Amino acid sequence: MRCWGMLILLLLWTGKGLAQSPVRYDVEVMHGLTYATRDAQPLLLDLYRPLMARGPLPWVVAVHGGAWLGGDREQMKPLGMLLAARGYAVVAMDYRLAPDHTFPAQLDDVRAAVAWVRGRAAHYRIAAGAVSAIGFSAGAQLAALLGVNPEPGTPEVRCVIAFFGPMDLTVPITSLQAELVLRAYLGCRQHECPARYAQASPVTFITPDDPPFLLLHGTNDTIVPFSQSELMREALRAANVSVTFVPMPEVGHAIPASNTPLGQQVEHQVLSFLHACAADVVCIPAQP
Repeated sequence: MRCWGMLILLLLWTGKGLAQSPVRYDVEVMHGLTYATRDAQPLLLDLYRPLMARGPLPWVVAVHGGAWLGGDREQMKPLGMLLAARGYAVVAMDYRLAPDHTFPAQLDDVRAAVAWVRGRAAHYRIAAGAVSAIGFSAGAQLAALLGVNPEPGTPEVRCVIAFFGPMDLTVPITSLQAELVLRAYLGCRQHECPARYAQASPVTFITPDDPPFLLLHGTNDTIVPFSQSELMREALRAANVSVTFVPMPEVGHAIPASNTPLGQQVEHQVLSFLHACAADVVCIPAQP
C-alpha cells in the first residue's frame, strides 16, 4: 500500500544546493514589489533580471517550501541569481501561510503573482507567455498545480520543475506529524474532507495537454516520500504527458551540494530542461 511517511513540519529549504554557475549576465534584483494585498497586508515578490539583456525574457516562477507553514521568498535567492545569470527573469513570491490561511489561499497567491507579472511584462521586458514554474517541497506542490490546473483564460506555464514535492495527498497518512501538517494546510482531517485533499493533489488534474515535467527526488527522503514523485511520474505517463524523472541516490529531503558530481548533474538537468522550454525566446545581450 502506498503511504505517507513523515511530512515536513518546520524544515525550510535554504537553497544551498544550487550555488552560482559561471556568470553570463550580471543580475539586478527588484526587492519587495507588492503584487497583491490580502486582509490589509501586502504580498511581496522579488524579481531577478539579467542586466544587459535586451529581451523579452523567458521567466520562471520560483515557489519556496516550508510545509505551507513557513518560509519566504528569500529562500529562492540562490536560484534566482543562478537563473538570472543565465538569461531568465525569476519571480520569487511570498504567499499566505497555514494555519491562518488554508488551501487554496496559497495557490491563489501564486496565481496572483503570475498574473501581476504578466500584466507588466512589457515594463519588465518579459515574454508574457514564456513562463515556467519551479518549486521545492510544498512549493513543488503549488508549482505543479500551477501547471496542471491553470486558471481559465490564462496562458499555461510551459514546463514545471518539481523537487521532492507532495503530489497525491489522498494516500494513507501514517504519521502524526504528517497529519498535523496536512490538517493545518487543508483545514480538516483527511477522512473529514477527502474532496479537499484531492483538490490539493496535482495528480487529480493531469490531462494530456499538460506541460512537460521534470521531477527530482532524493531516494532517502524521510519527509516527503520518494513514492510521491513516482506516483506523479506514472500519472503523467498514463496521460501521455512528457515527464523526466531524476532520482537522487542516497539524498534526503534536500538538494545535493553543487560541488559534488550529483549536484552538478542536477544543475545541468534544470538548466537544460528550462532551455528546451524557452528555446524560441532568445535573450540577446544589449549593446553597451
